[in-house]
Formats: sequence, C-alpha cells, structure tokens
Amino acid sequence: MTTGTQVVVLDAAGTLFELRHSVGEAYAGLALREGASLDPVAIEAGFRAAFRAAPPLAFGAYAPTSERDWWHRVAGAAIASAGPLPVEFDFERFFDHAYDWFATDRAWRVPADVKPALRDLRRAGFPLAILSNWDSRLEPLLEQLRLGGFFAQVIVSGRLPAAKPERAAFDAARRALGALADHRPPIMVGDRIDHDIQAAIDAGWKAVWLDRLNLGGDLPDGAERVADLRHVARLARLADRS
Repeated sequence: MTTGTQVVVLDAAGTLFELRHSVGEAYAGLALREGASLDPVAIEAGFRAAFRAAPPLAFGAYAPTSERDWWHRVAGAAIASAGPLPVEFDFERFFDHAYDWFATDRAWRVPADVKPALRDLRRAGFPLAILSNWDSRLEPLLEQLRLGGFFAQVIVSGRLPAAKPERAAFDAARRALGALADHRPPIMVGDRIDHDIQAAIDAGWKAVWLDRLNLGGDLPDGAERVADLRHVARLARLADRS
C-alpha cells in the first residue's frame, strides 16, 4: 500500500454530489405549495443571474449570521424574476422550506463513482478534505449522503475570508489544513476549470479536473483530467512519488 503524503482536496457540488432536479424545478415545486404557479425555466434563469451577481459567499467570523441572508437575497431575486406572485404568497415560508430542502439528501444524489473513489484514496493512505463554496449546512448534508466519514476536514467558503476562485480562499484553506499540507502542495479535484483547476494551479497546488461529461478543453499546465473519479487515486499515487 502506498502511504500518501499529499492531501487530496475535493470540491463538493458537481464533484461529490449533484442535484436531483434543477434549482428552478425545486423552487417551482416549493412555490406551488404556497399557491404560486411559476415557470421553472424562468426561475432557473433568474437564480443563475442572481447567483452570478451576488458577492462572494465568504463571511469569515460572521458566517453564522450572514450565510442565510446571502441565500435569502439570491432566492428572492430568482422568484421575483419568474413574474407576478399571488397576494397570498408567503415568501418567508417558501424560503424556510427551500433553505431546509437544499440541506437534505432529497435535493442531491451521489454519482456511482464517488464512494469507490474515496475508498480507493483512503486505502492508498491519502488524507481527504473538502474545499467548497458552501455554507455551514454542508457537513450535516455530507452525513445524510453518507460521505462525511471520509474527510479529515471540511472547509467551506462561508467561514473563510474569500471564496473560490480567489487565491485567498486557497491560501486560507491550506492554513486550515495545517499539518496535512505542511510539506507538499494539496491536490485539488473539481468539476470547474475556473474555480477549481486554474485557481488551484495559480495558488501553487496540483489539480485534477473531473470531466464526467467528456467535454474536453484546454487545461492549465500541470493539471490532469479524468472522466471518472475512480481514476484520481492512480494520479495521486503518481504525484506522491514525484
């Protein structure tokens, strides 16, 4: 067995788990309970626009009071973009249900390659961690998805001074990893070239792009590509010997 000396850090959504249904579909279903029949396509477009326009999901010490407010503003903009709402629509009650919904395994599924890949990495001796643009709901969600026990650390941007792809997020994450990343740069594994791969390389990490859809494309120098998470263990072993 190889004893891994590099920590393998994984992104969360899109890498370890993915939505069962789009945000637009989920919001539309929850809004219907409150008496509003809304177009999920319009909600999805509004959500994506609001998400892009929002400030980084990074609050440092203020995370407990700020995370929910951040999502409240994004959800409000998404719902407003779908058209007029009935007078009786209770947005606060809708948002309470939506915020809780996305913190459960009802909203998410784990792709088939994830757990075998994590077991392979652990058996090979590589410590595992998560770095995700997320909030304090991530750790309980991982437990529901039966993923929590794999990770030595779960680092969310909500508790950092910056979010991916900012260099400050990667530097803060490496400090949080402590002894796990003292001697060798971590290996970042994620599904986004901009947030995960290029940003990690720029921060002096190694990186592996998870391209499950076989989209292909240009990678930064030094990065690797896999179409199945189970191939990461082989690359990690090679990196550990270099």
